[in-house]
Amino acid sequence: MKLKFKNFAAVIFIILIIYFMCSALGVFGSTLIDKARGVIVVKPDRPDRFAELYPFEDMPVESYKNFIDIMQDKIHKAITEKINIQKSKIEAYTTDKLIGYMKFTELAKSYEELMNWNVNSIAEYNNIVELADGYFSGIAEKRDVNYSAENTIRLANFCAERNIKFLYANAPAKICVSEDANISGKIDFVNQNADEFLKILENNNINYLDFRKILHDENLGHHAAFFRTDHHWLPSASLWAVRYILNYLKHEYKYDVKPDILKPENFKVITYPKWFLGSQGKKVTLARAEPDDFDLIYPKFKTSIRYENFMDNTDVSGDFSLMYDMKYFNKVNYYEDNVHAAYPPGFAERKTNNLAENNLKILFLHDSFGDTVIPFLTLAVKQLDILDLRVFTGSVKSYIK
Repeated sequence: MKLKFKNFAAVIFIILIIYFMCSALGVFGSTLIDKARGVIVVKPDRPDRFAELYPFEDMPVESYKNFIDIMQDKIHKAITEKINIQKSKIEAYTTDKLIGYMKFTELAKSYEELMNWNVNSIAEYNNIVELADGYFSGIAEKRDVNYSAENTIRLANFCAERNIKFLYANAPAKICVSEDANISGKIDFVNQNADEFLKILENNNINYLDFRKILHDENLGHHAAFFRTDHHWLPSASLWAVRYILNYLKHEYKYDVKPDILKPENFKVITYPKWFLGSQGKKVTLARAEPDDFDLIYPKFKTSIRYENFMDNTDVSGDFSLMYDMKYFNKVNYYEDNVHAAYPPGFAERKTNNLAENNLKILFLHDSFGDTVIPFLTLAVKQLDILDLRVFTGSVKSYIK
């Protein structure tokens, strides 16, 4: 794919967020560890200790824990307004206990297929629509993005005060404003939400990278960048995106990175055919969804990586194969396994590239869209610190300091 360089900033800090899941938390809730001379000093053994290790300046730890409890209670109440709790309990019970539950569900979905019924209730939680080419997608409601934008701007300004470069990277949605004009802006508003959010960033001079625009500039379709049955983009799309990010690092900031190391010809792909039924496919069942192929992508060149996971105190070194959790490839289990987790969720990690030819550090704040980005970004920089703000309970500002 030919890359077109636009006037976007490259990164020391990257935030990759879809549906604004991370910035909506609003408290920069993440922590990692303290460090001295680049050496690990403290490793938390529980996520709830992160607030103690990386406290909020204006909030004592106990007050913060109470705040988290209050916020979780508010979130719970908001969700229960949309979901019939009794129905959820019954479904959860029968999924585990009722013999043949999934077969009954498949029969129901087959009936819907005969009726050409291709969309679930808009009011239903985690609703699914079948697109014209057979891809499945979720539907996003219209949202007020001001709170998310305000907190993103606060973090960007905090970084600017410390001469730290900042970039918000907007991942694409499966639904495209042009490919899916019959849906976009009518029953789905993910792109409209993103447009509004990015406009606020632009008005406040916050650098961002919009991968939707890049896909369109390169005449690449949104659907083809995604799994057919899941809301995540393909590992190959992540590899493509990281190379784009590195090009910005190189050309806009003159950092010593080598984007060409991520050319497709430098990797081998191991494909597990029809191995993955994504979250959207699980909902409509195998009666309507054909499982996706699933790729693990390995570099052909030599690698040496130190992997530290601060959630469980893992500290191991090895080659690139450390990036993958192979337990998902012993046998196929469409309904119970989440094969996407073979690219492990980066809740609180550090990846050190022992063979890197630069000393560049990146703090990567992300949601699950970043899981397939992390392995490839690791190959290009000396140190990659990784935080998922949906999990962390401490202060990003304290961690940065």
